[in-house]
Amino acid sequence: ANTPSPVAIPVPKETAVEPSLDFGAGNDFGDGWGGGTSGDGGGGGGASFFNQKVTAERIAYVIDYSLSMKAKNKIALMKAELSKSIGALPDTVDYSLIFFAGPAWLAGDTVTQHGTREFTVGSGSKKYEWSSTRGAHGFGPLNQSDVQQAKWITASEDELKKSLKIIEKTPMVFGTVWRYPLEMALNMDPTPDVIFFMTDGLAGGDANQLAAKLGEIARREGIIINTIALMEPRAKEAMGQLAKETDGVFTMVESDGTIKQIDIK
Repeated sequence: ANTPSPVAIPVPKETAVEPSLDFGAGNDFGDGWGGGTSGDGGGGGGASFFNQKVTAERIAYVIDYSLSMKAKNKIALMKAELSKSIGALPDTVDYSLIFFAGPAWLAGDTVTQHGTREFTVGSGSKKYEWSSTRGAHGFGPLNQSDVQQAKWITASEDELKKSLKIIEKTPMVFGTVWRYPLEMALNMDPTPDVIFFMTDGLAGGDANQLAAKLGEIARREGIIINTIALMEPRAKEAMGQLAKETDGVFTMVESDGTIKQIDIK
């Protein structure tokens, strides 16, 4: 997963998002820009991910590291966009990196696979066991009362450098489950202002129900969820609903890298 790919990375093309007129000096992610765009968390510093621009004090990134990300060089495109976003965070922002496939884990954790349906997540001195009863979409923690607590990271120069290395080196693993990584983000203390949720796959047959449930929780807590479907048109309904329920933005990334912000009716 860490071998450089000979396939060219698609260059994202912005087709539906206009630049903010409130940018600061020098670059798209400098201090001083923000406010006024859909999916704006309000307060704090700025961030942008796949052309979704927000202002917020606390931003949680929930990012798909499943094996299917190998197809069409999606993993390279995601890493490029995520690294650009993280590398530009101002020190007024706290952030969290939550990765998922079948299991969910925090950036920097170790993920060890046992067979095809069991994983161990190592986080410091703690271990979290995951298993599946029904394939790629059936994973869950063995101990539901001992779910990992996501942590906030202050966007200092040292922490950003660590995160950029982790983004590049983290391997992909089997499975795709939305519920647990999003719950990890929603249960943070204090709660996020904005969640960036990016995936290239569906959550199984209950994706729409799950989106409605998680959207209701986020709306109640005042959390905006911006969603990005990476080259997966079938995720439009569920991910669009999740963004709409929370006053967020839904973006579709096409197979050629074109980025389209889509209004959900």
